[in-house]
Amino acid sequence: MLWLVGRPRAIRCVLLVAALWAGACASPLPPPPAPLYPGYRYVNPRIGVALSLPAEWKAFAKRSEAPPGFEAMMSASKGRDESPLLVGLAPDGQSYLRLLVEPVPPSLSLEAYVRLLVAATRAQAEPLSASLSPERGAARFAFRARQGPLELLFRESIVLANGRAIRLGFWSLAAFAGRYDADFAAIEADVLFHRDGAWQAPLADLEASLDPSPFADLEYAEDGPPSGAPACAEGEHPGFWRVSTERGTLFLFGSVHFGHPGFYPFPAPIEEAFGASETLVVEVDAKALGEQRAALLEIGALPAGRRLGDEISGELYARLAEVLEEMSLSVESFSQAAPWSLSLMLTEIAFNSLGYTAASGVDNYFLDRAGEREIVALETADEQIAMLRELDGAASLSGAIDFLDSVEANGPRMMKAWRCGDDVALARAILGPEPGPAAAGSFRERMFSARNRLMAERLEPLLARGDVFVVVGAGHLLGEDGIPALLAARGHRVERH
Repeated sequence: MLWLVGRPRAIRCVLLVAALWAGACASPLPPPPAPLYPGYRYVNPRIGVALSLPAEWKAFAKRSEAPPGFEAMMSASKGRDESPLLVGLAPDGQSYLRLLVEPVPPSLSLEAYVRLLVAATRAQAEPLSASLSPERGAARFAFRARQGPLELLFRESIVLANGRAIRLGFWSLAAFAGRYDADFAAIEADVLFHRDGAWQAPLADLEASLDPSPFADLEYAEDGPPSGAPACAEGEHPGFWRVSTERGTLFLFGSVHFGHPGFYPFPAPIEEAFGASETLVVEVDAKALGEQRAALLEIGALPAGRRLGDEISGELYARLAEVLEEMSLSVESFSQAAPWSLSLMLTEIAFNSLGYTAASGVDNYFLDRAGEREIVALETADEQIAMLRELDGAASLSGAIDFLDSVEANGPRMMKAWRCGDDVALARAILGPEPGPAAAGSFRERMFSARNRLMAERLEPLLARGDVFVVVGAGHLLGEDGIPALLAARGHRVERH
């Protein structure tokens, strides 16, 4: 990921001149006060800055500490001011922190510095806002930038102290913006700067004192997250089936695993069916799967002695390297990843780039509201992983790259087909251009048809449980080998709503 959007040339020129004015470091400082809460503690008395991070965050202040794929954030030789000082990683691995320090001449005011920063950033990013708090001696600057298919949002809080601009920056994929606002505020509240002979906390509760008027003359890009929820000309009709029995009703709802807050709530018949149900059935318990994240990362790695280049063709490896380079990632950082695991990562990136996230997925929407309902999973995490490992990894990776390349056109089209109930278009997008019977051994047979038969078999005993609400991927409910068709073939009455 970026640590300064490529550090535009204009910024480098400003800083080169500024470095000539920077004063020498002061004598050793007294230790800072204790942190507000336990977690990673960073203190740099030479720079005059201290902060602590929540216990769930990971942080590294040396290149040797950086996890794979993040070494580029830390320069091999940081120089006199060791910039950036620190990089932090949020628990979900999708949001980041960076503490950066740069020399400035004593005559440069904070307002002038922010103006230079905004002007220089325009070379490679879009400024969104800038605000100043004269009484705190602090400023806030926000901008966004594209990195390959991704849109990143950045927020920086800036203080001038000891002849330096000390910048605390947070950034994330646009789709995750706001997820860690509370953490950002807590981290800022505990950042201490040594200036005017004392340790100060000018970023604590900074938001309330910020004034945008000093920068009112600057032009900004229009703000706003991706809409993410396509409109339907005849209203929303996502795939919803009803299987009626003497003992109750089994409702089948087709989900998308990457969603958007704008999807919710669903039309009344769907919400009412969920409200009346005593059991929630899901494809796999996403929350339980999330708890196994570390194990999944290990499973997604290649055996010792094998490398990614050994698993795929040179042509596919070159395509992957190009795609990762657009996101400022090195293909070598993923040399131990299995192709199927990388295909999942690229698919998630593709949906994230449009504003769709797993956290806002349909499965999680219902799991979050399950309450006292019994939760039944049709598949275990081990079964899903085994299925993924049996797929042709190179073909999966190639398909994920193709989807990433075309996601701006095909992603919204697929989401609209799902939300508006266009089963034909949705089947074409998910199952292929000719969604007829699946060929033995094909990707569709392994990914959908074989699993549909197993899911239908596991659903049948639940028909005697009363009202049951079932949420599975929309692709499992489509076509003549979809779950509704299979249940109908077993003699049950199935209706599409």
